[in-house]
Formats: sequence, C-alpha cells, structure tokens
Amino acid sequence: MDWLTRLHGTDALAAAWAITAVPLWIGMAQRRAPLRSWLLSPIRAVLVMLIAAVVADLVRWLLTHVGIPDNGTPASIVSLICFVLIGYAGGRYSRRGTLQPEMHNRGSLLES
Repeated sequence: MDWLTRLHGTDALAAAWAITAVPLWIGMAQRRAPLRSWLLSPIRAVLVMLIAAVVADLVRWLLTHVGIPDNGTPASIVSLICFVLIGYAGGRYSRRGTLQPEMHNRGSLLES
C-alpha cells in the first residue's frame, strides 16, 4: 500500500477517479444503462468520487477513534473499499432506461 500513500496532487485525483470509475462502469453494464448514461459517466464518476472521498474520510475518522492509525495499511484498505463500493453503487443505481417499471411486466407491454 506504499504506492497509494505516495500519490499526491493530480496523480492522486486520477487514481481515485479510476478506482471509482471502473466499478461504476461495471455497475452500469450490469444495469444495462442507456447510451446517454455511458456518455455522462466520466462526469458521474467525478461526482461519485467526491462522495466516496467524504465517506472514506468519515470512516477513517471513526477508525481512529477505535484505535486504528490513520496512516496505516488497514485504513488505506478501508478507503479503497469505500471508493470501490460507492463507485459500484453509483453505477448500479443509475437510471435504467425509458421503460417505466409499471409499464413493463414479464416481457409484455401493458397499456393504460
């Protein structure tokens, strides 16, 4: 984990974006996101990365109160897990498509 703690500035932002964007894209692929969501995914990845950074910072703050040092390997692993899970959730819970759930039932279109 020494490589992770040595990143600063633009390299750290690029690494955090990549760590967030790849799980975001996996979640979007599993959710079968429309093309518009794919085109906007780099911007969404930045927003999700910011949310993940706040959550990871809060979790690290809680870990220091438990007794785990903030600059140790366990805290870095927890931060990585936060970025990956929040990135995946950001892709998984993106808007699906144009069909409304109440209009589509078991392969048939229902008219109202």
